[in-house]
Amino acid sequence: MRTGHILSYNRRAGVGLICDSNNQHIKFYREDSVVIPKKGDEVSFNISFRNGSLIATNINILSKCA
Repeated sequence: MRTGHILSYNRRAGVGLICDSNNQHIKFYREDSVVIPKKGDEVSFNISFRNGSLIATNINILSKCA
């Protein structure tokens, strides 16, 4: 399982971006997350492939941004 923090999340489009501990930017989609994280939240997640690119799945919030 990887860890990182939320860089951005567009509620309307249901797409967000995570920066992981290796400084990789990985997209996530609303349907792959039970909770909706906010910018700055620290998260753990799994990696999957969708349409030839990496995406974050099974996102869990480790700590909320104040």
